Amino acid sequence: MVLTGAQVSGEPEHDHPAVPPVLTLYLDRFATNAPVGGATVEVESGAFKAVAKQVEPGVYTVAGQTFAKPGRYPLTVSVQTADGADLLEASLQYEAPKTAEPASAPAWRKLGGWAAGSALALVIAGWAWRRRRAGTSSIES
Repeated sequence: MVLTGAQVSGEPEHDHPAVPPVLTLYLDRFATNAPVGGATVEVESGAFKAVAKQVEPGVYTVAGQTFAKPGRYPLTVSVQTADGADLLEASLQYEAPKTAEPASAPAWRKLGGWAAGSALALVIAGWAWRRRRAGTSSIES
């Protein structure tokens, strides 16, 4: 079996505060890439230990409060099915979302990108003009 993905969603800091964080795991069979359905899935990370609930074949969820803060979390996932068992190890890396420029930023910072682009355009135009003049005078001589 293969843990093909894991994600944390519903972080209280970033989404609606009434929605608790959820860790979602995606499990597939190694040989066929078919979703692993009907399994008993246990997740461990440090002192955290929980049994995941299947929401659809191959997709399992557990409460994710433990994983809601930025950081790296080692995961041990135990998977038991009717035809076997597997122990998977992974690492969940959660980074804080990038914040947008605050509305209260100084005007010069908001215009900084525009000004830099305009300055670059002027430099290129000046270079092209000088090159054209240099080419014109050499033809005339």
